[in-house]
Amino acid sequence: MAIYRIIWTAKALYQLDDICYYIEAHSINAAKKVSRDIRLKAKNLKIFPKIGQEEEQLKKLGQGHRYLVQGNYKIITG
Repeated sequence: MAIYRIIWTAKALYQLDDICYYIEAHSINAAKKVSRDIRLKAKNLKIFPKIGQEEEQLKKLGQGHRYLVQGNYKIITG
């Protein structure tokens, strides 16, 4: 079984930081939990790269984009 690498784009990291800064204004612990949960969910993709549903909005690119949901956030693979 192949294990893949996860490569976070600059935009994805920026968006994750943005999410955490917003939540941090209310609770530092909540921001840490959201960040940790999103990163853990994304790590599942290293072992199971085909989990999740196909991303309809990116289907036209033909690259097999899929997505996972963690809380209120969508993690898109490509």
